[in-house]
Amino acid sequence: MKRTLVTALMLTFIVFGMVFSACSSGTSTPNSAIPQKLTGVWKSDCGVHFENQYRTIAWTLKDSTLQMAYDIWDSDSSCGDPSRKIMSLVNTWEAALVTQNTDGSYKVEATLVSETVTQLSQDWVALINSMNFFEYNDWQVGVSKDVLGRTREPGASSPEPNKGTQLDFLFKVDGDKLSIDLPGLNEVIYTKQ
Repeated sequence: MKRTLVTALMLTFIVFGMVFSACSSGTSTPNSAIPQKLTGVWKSDCGVHFENQYRTIAWTLKDSTLQMAYDIWDSDSSCGDPSRKIMSLVNTWEAALVTQNTDGSYKVEATLVSETVTQLSQDWVALINSMNFFEYNDWQVGVSKDVLGRTREPGASSPEPNKGTQLDFLFKVDGDKLSIDLPGLNEVIYTKQ
């Protein structure tokens, strides 16, 4: 069970590593707000994270901020039982509208502001603390930790991105559905809440 949980967690951060692999470091000042058509909360259906773990991804787009919450549930294929939620990863970007394409999609340039992880299960915390996860060994249930620039676990090939890392998003809206062109996440469809 512990090996499965560790493997599943490592896969989560591999996906986010792929998202950032095409990024470049730098700074950017937002010069435009998120367009009204994109504003709001967009949430994925419950999907398989790894073996007996499930995930939801929610995007909150407002003003010049993009926030993504990736939540993981253990043994809850409905992603509805709060007692089965074991972890939450939240990334926040500051954004500037770059282009509205002729097909109606929006290209948004974004700069990473924060990345936090919150452990939500006492069993999970005990396991994570034994691994020195993100260079911390004092995780507590419900306490968020900043993981920008930190290495996930000993022997990891690269740390998480730093504050100021830039990424371009391509958002496509079709009625109440949203797709986002990002490596590792572009098969996910989000529904406006």
